[in-house]
Amino acid sequence: MSVIPNATRLDRDFPVAPLEQLPILLTLLLILGLATLLRWPTLEFSFIEDDTLLIVENTQVKNPAYLLELLGSDYFHRDDLELPVTGVGYYRPLTKISFLLDSLLHGTRAYGFHLTNLLLHLLTLLSLFFLARELRFSPIALALTGLFFAVHPLHSEPIAIITARSDLFLGLTLILALALDLHEKRTGSQTSRIGAILAGAAAMLSKESGVMTPFLLLLSAMLVQRYTFRQALRTVFPHFLVLGAYVLLRFGFLDIGFRATVVWSAEQFGKDLFLFWQNLTYSIVKSFLPIHLPLLNCSAFLVPDPRPHLTSILAALLAPLMVITLIWKLFRQGRWLFLLAFLLTPLLPLVATTAISGQEDLPTFFFEDRWLYPSSAAACLLLGLLADTLLARPRRRILRHLYLGLSLVLLMTWTSMSLTRNTIFENDENLDRIAMNQYRFLAEIFPGDARLRFEAAVATAALLEDGETIPRMEALLQEQPCHLGLLNSLAARHYRRGNFSAAAELYRRSLEPSSGPRPGSILIRDEDYRHRGERHFFLGLSLLRLARIDESAKELRAALRHGYRPGYAELYLGLIAADRGSVVEASAHLERAASVDPTCLDCRRQAGLALARLGVPSAGAILDSVLAEYPKNSPEAAELRSALAIDRTE
Repeated sequence: MSVIPNATRLDRDFPVAPLEQLPILLTLLLILGLATLLRWPTLEFSFIEDDTLLIVENTQVKNPAYLLELLGSDYFHRDDLELPVTGVGYYRPLTKISFLLDSLLHGTRAYGFHLTNLLLHLLTLLSLFFLARELRFSPIALALTGLFFAVHPLHSEPIAIITARSDLFLGLTLILALALDLHEKRTGSQTSRIGAILAGAAAMLSKESGVMTPFLLLLSAMLVQRYTFRQALRTVFPHFLVLGAYVLLRFGFLDIGFRATVVWSAEQFGKDLFLFWQNLTYSIVKSFLPIHLPLLNCSAFLVPDPRPHLTSILAALLAPLMVITLIWKLFRQGRWLFLLAFLLTPLLPLVATTAISGQEDLPTFFFEDRWLYPSSAAACLLLGLLADTLLARPRRRILRHLYLGLSLVLLMTWTSMSLTRNTIFENDENLDRIAMNQYRFLAEIFPGDARLRFEAAVATAALLEDGETIPRMEALLQEQPCHLGLLNSLAARHYRRGNFSAAAELYRRSLEPSSGPRPGSILIRDEDYRHRGERHFFLGLSLLRLARIDESAKELRAALRHGYRPGYAELYLGLIAADRGSVVEASAHLERAASVDPTCLDCRRQAGLALARLGVPSAGAILDSVLAEYPKNSPEAAELRSALAIDRTE
């Protein structure tokens, strides 16, 4: 039974649209089929962005023995990285455990991981349908809400990027908690009550924004069910107990805090407040109009100058109140205010953290699509509720036809955008090309901003491959000699062209501490230890090509400590030891190269061949395992069979 059996269940009986009743189950199946068909191409994608760092190169998510460590460690923590800081303050054990389960089921095939992301998205769509039913949506409003969510372009990113699964989990568990809570208040079902509590706890363990779940449930009870504040607090009190347990676990037992450095001052407060409002308004607009345009940022019109002053503070405080008041005056329904709260609530921790953590150098143009996954669900519910409001009133025939026509255009446009965006996330090369276009567009929109112009020039020079690339980058390096992204990109181009001496010098410069200010490129940041390991690795290879063996070995060991390409690092260290005649040391390195990274088939092949040349007994088993993964008629398979024959003859 409900905690408050005599409370008003809903603020009023909502009218049903005067249209023919749609077969709900058939409608749901068709929408699920459309969502599946639209996102099916993502199953063929590879590992991209952070997928390599958190899944491919992470031994913790491949071994069940690490289960307890996954439950008690930072999202980015890895035992194989000998770093001063192995985390950034993210505690997302549910997501990491899902990586472990996928690894056990699918090994290192990206297909299985992408399939899980797709299934989570479909479950979220089902939960959203359930929530809309509990909010008494009419059949046509249910169908439109489901269709909007199925084709929403913002969903391409969290579905295509495996490590964006935390946002999928957050959206699923948050919507499920809201739906089960409303169902429990309507029916008195204790099963739904327990399910809502468990879903709320899962939201907190999925992503940090999940801590807002109890507050959103409190607003749901007050605005939709029309409980008094005291009655509502009694119903959601167990959720606040779960929140207290989460905070105690995170900060008391696990010591996983936030890594934001906060500087308290009047000037900084004004700047943070402006950035908070800027990010919030941009996120709201983008949830309804998912295109990348900085001009959509409402705060750019309200406060064109981001310096801390009274105007920015007033805009940050008064504008949300004005929006809420307008919606209340227009509709006077608790459902509208509740769904507006659902749109805003998951964003509040995100935009607040962004505002106070020194991220003001990143324009809101780069606010990630994946972060808006729960809020986009609220936007779809608001669009569906608008259909309920308009279609239920026969006198507003013109508005009804206009809304249906605009909805059809919106659905077709979003479907086309989603199909296009699906291909963007197929590999990192596509993402780099999109980043280049975004930087170039930024330079055109803000031509007076020297920093943005410089970043745009760096990105363009780094990603375009033509005869002018290196001269342009060298000219930029004269302007910003300590720019990490530029140093790394220029060094990489010299390395690919065989200019190993120039590459080694640039990689060394990028690793040296700088006495002056050192701007971190958006492409590469100094605190990103994996990228630091990458510079050690390619510096080691450059030195190896220059026959500076001792220096090369030192840099390769540094790359190994930073967890960058451990298979190749061990392989080259083994080859160096073999060249020196240290058979025991070479064998140890080569055997680790064959086992440390099962996804690196080339490492295992070269390590097995090198061990066979050294006459190490373990070579045969390694060569057999590698041979099974190559096509029978490939040159690699022929080389492996030849090495095996020689090994067995000896």
